[in-house]
Amino acid sequence: MTKEYELYVIPGSRHSQEAERCLEQSNLPYKKVVLNNRDLLAAASIDLGIQKAPALYVEGHWYQGLRKIKDFIRKNGE
Repeated sequence: MTKEYELYVIPGSRHSQEAERCLEQSNLPYKKVVLNNRDLLAAASIDLGIQKAPALYVEGHWYQGLRKIKDFIRKNGE
């Protein structure tokens, strides 16, 4: 079974767009979750503990912010 990561993004965010481009180029499987309203943004920080977007969820661990996502991709990209 192939792992699929979850990328949490904010619409219009340059960092979110760049994180998605990096994941596409890496060929790592991912699903994009768009935090496109106030309720979702609040739920992300309260329920999921996300403090920074974009955020990538990988097997129980969060990589928050573009730099940490890029570091993860660099180490795990195909």
